[in-house]
Amino acid sequence: MYCPYCNENLLSSSSEKLSNREVEVFECKRCNKKSYIVKLKAYEENPIGYTLASGLFIGSFYVSFPLNIMMLIVAIIIAIYLMMNKDTIVYKPQKELYDEEKNSSSSIFFVLIFIAVVVFIFNNGSEDKPIGKKVVFKSTKDMDIRLKGYREAVEWYKESSVFSESAFNLGNFYINKYKDYIKAIKYYKEAYKIDSLEKAAFKIALAYEDLENYEEAIEWYFKLMKSDGLIRSDALMNIALLYKSKLKDYTNAIKYYEIAIKEYIYGARRGIAWLYHENLKDDIKASAYMINRLTITKDKEKDKEELNDLINFFKNRWNISDETIKKGYELQLTMPGLPRRYKGGI
Repeated sequence: MYCPYCNENLLSSSSEKLSNREVEVFECKRCNKKSYIVKLKAYEENPIGYTLASGLFIGSFYVSFPLNIMMLIVAIIIAIYLMMNKDTIVYKPQKELYDEEKNSSSSIFFVLIFIAVVVFIFNNGSEDKPIGKKVVFKSTKDMDIRLKGYREAVEWYKESSVFSESAFNLGNFYINKYKDYIKAIKYYKEAYKIDSLEKAAFKIALAYEDLENYEEAIEWYFKLMKSDGLIRSDALMNIALLYKSKLKDYTNAIKYYEIAIKEYIYGARRGIAWLYHENLKDDIKASAYMINRLTITKDKEKDKEELNDLINFFKNRWNISDETIKKGYELQLTMPGLPRRYKGGI
């Protein structure tokens, strides 16, 4: 070890207590000046890094996904870096030791303030926060008094003008807790307005059904016709069912059942078959759609059993003749709009 003042290698060592901790002292035999090596603790070797890692770790418990995961990853990276860079402090003059302690305290203070500000900002609007827009949460001053006993409902109310999921959850709360469809529709519409939340549109339609406002329900189901998957299938079938059962508009009911049939939506052929049987008294078309539901598989016995069950259903439930059943079978072989034909015979 060399003296930092005269670069002499003639040093004597001893231990002293400096600034309330043990330090190793090296005294140069040539210039008689002292240098010090402090056995630092982990947080003393790199106070800023240690404070930053600790702050990110603690702060991750107060913010939402995915920000909390990002903060944890950064904290782990900093911790690994600190462990890989231990014992990097070399011996220094006494004045530098005091200056380091003073600067470290100041650095820790400012880093803590920075972390507190970051956590506060993200904890008050990090989830789905609209970029470039001012986020304003609702005041509880005009809040429905029925919400005050439910902490989650209060939070949903405050966030309902900003986050679609909060508005959606509040709509569910009003229906499940109070059967208040008007209030529920209000918050479902807020959820839909924020980011066109499809499940909110579906819930609005269902709520209008419960209020017996079927035209409005159909309008909201129509908003889902451009969607994909199960929510479109359910909307399409509900439109057909409302036209059939509630509005008695059989032309439109048939129209949407036929669209559903072309899209292989389960239950569409059965639904239109019941419409022709119950409402239009056309048992030939009714039986045609029911027969078309039959399939031909490798299990001949099972296929025969399903056919016999259907014929018994026609005769015992619908009270239709063998001749009508035969005409229905022949019709479904040529009837337009069916994605496939049943050719197993009657």
